[in-house]
Amino acid sequence: MSTTGAPVPPYHPQEHPSHIRSTDAQRDEVAAMVRAAAGDGRLDLVELDDRLGHVYAAKTHGDLAKIVADIVPMRPAPPAPVRPAPLPDRAPDTSPRTIMPGFLLCLFLGVFGAHRFYVGKNGSGAAMIVLAICTFGVASGVWAFIDLIVLATGSFRDEQGRTLRDWT
Repeated sequence: MSTTGAPVPPYHPQEHPSHIRSTDAQRDEVAAMVRAAAGDGRLDLVELDDRLGHVYAAKTHGDLAKIVADIVPMRPAPPAPVRPAPLPDRAPDTSPRTIMPGFLLCLFLGVFGAHRFYVGKNGSGAAMIVLAICTFGVASGVWAFIDLIVLATGSFRDEQGRTLRDWT
């Protein structure tokens, strides 16, 4: 374990610059690799003794890599994480605005066209304000009621003609 608590991968001399000096702990790990190879029957006792002498005489990672090159294969680099292609959040004709805020604005402030300002239809929102003032809210109230039904059915469109489809 490292000082941060993360597991430390085993030492492998071929993964370090060959000209950099190795530590006693790294030499001990290579000696363990050599002993394991002898235990598996890949080295006889004479080779084991010879290689252990070279391990403890080694100065650099390159020296250690030469000792275990024929008994410890180079580990392949870990595969890059595969990330699936992002799915589109919504269809191209779907508005980034959601229905719920528009529905609530229409329900409580629809007479004044607040829901139309929310979706970017500023001209018709302003027209609803004028209608609310001129007709004491009757004409704009009917208009807001129709918009409320259209919002509830998921057919309401924003200023660019894209449909509001998602409720949240």
